[in-house]
Amino acid sequence: MRPATLADRLAVERSTMSRNLARLEKRSWVQIAERSPTGRSMTVVITDAGREMLIRAEKAWREAQGSLLDSLGDTNVAGVLDTWLHGLTATATDRGRAFQSPGPQVASD
Repeated sequence: MRPATLADRLAVERSTMSRNLARLEKRSWVQIAERSPTGRSMTVVITDAGREMLIRAEKAWREAQGSLLDSLGDTNVAGVLDTWLHGLTATATDRGRAFQSPGPQVASD
């Protein structure tokens, strides 16, 4: 798969995908199967070691989800997740405001 296609599917920036693929390649979890003569385009494939790691990661993810749901008990899980999502969204919005210009300053007497 081309890194640009993978980035689009995962909704991440292409530069982020390139950095992450380089890390995965160092660990032999993916490999470059094909590279254009200019080096600007490539195809990457998951290796057997990468497939094994993906299986282990998925298992760990499912266990973590199960543990979270167990700890919530009979709580309204959807409501809790909506509250967390709202908090994360608000935090991201606040973080965005920190980088915005405050606008023109008007002196007051």
